[in-house]
Amino acid sequence: MSYYTDVEFTFSTQPPEVGSLLDRARSYLASQPDRYPDVDFVLDQLRDALETGKSDFKGLWSDDFEGLMSHVSAGFPDVTFFVRGMGEEFPDLWLRLFQNGQMILRIGPFEEELEAVVEEE
Repeated sequence: MSYYTDVEFTFSTQPPEVGSLLDRARSYLASQPDRYPDVDFVLDQLRDALETGKSDFKGLWSDDFEGLMSHVSAGFPDVTFFVRGMGEEFPDLWLRLFQNGQMILRIGPFEEELEAVVEEE
């Protein structure tokens, strides 16, 4: 998986206020200081993504977004969060949908699938 990932956010309805989203994200990130030692750095990346629709993230992988956005979406049960990531490596593409604290769709990344196809040749 890629160290740098472009991540896009869209919403099923009007997005919640950015400050409210960041407050929920802060509580999740701060609860795991060993995994996220620089909470403000992650929040700055997230703020940029939420305000512009997408941003580059450094050092976060698709599974990081699974935990983070499950937690964030639990605070906004009427909103479906669409999250799409594209890393530096060819198979590092993924889609996630979150609703009411649950991940309701998980597609990618495609590393294993690519390896299987390349090995068959």
